[in-house]
Amino acid sequence: MSMKRNIVILLAVMMLSLPCVAQRKDSMKGNRAEWKKELQDFKYKYLAQEVELTEEQQEKFFELYVKMESELKTVDSDCKAAQKAVKAEGEHSDAEYEKALNALLNKRVMKGQIEKRYYDQFKTFLSVKQLYKLKTAEHKFNKKLMELRKKDHKAK
Repeated sequence: MSMKRNIVILLAVMMLSLPCVAQRKDSMKGNRAEWKKELQDFKYKYLAQEVELTEEQQEKFFELYVKMESELKTVDSDCKAAQKAVKAEGEHSDAEYEKALNALLNKRVMKGQIEKRYYDQFKTFLSVKQLYKLKTAEHKFNKKLMELRKKDHKAK
């Protein structure tokens, strides 16, 4: 029971400190890379706690997780580049529009395939329960970030 209470307390402290991380972004005067690194470190600590990773699991997990995130970001940036090409002023060919459309349509599929491939690798050292906790923790983390971003935009 005390372990569960400690996790709840840690989660509460982490969620309460998230606005501080967001505020820190403003005070860094454009040092976006440093802010991203702090946010990433915070996310990794949060995931490790939520998924209840052992130290041994953390080493294996984050080595793979970083690679997975990199591949997911590549899919996002490729899709954005294709969209940007047809958003630019001027005439565009059907081929350019088709490339942008295919990028949009395939984005979720490609990201799903990447996640599935890595989750199969995670299964070699994480339990199914931990994998489920990972998906829910990622969702909670991203939802909280979106809420903070929305709150920040309203404040400006």
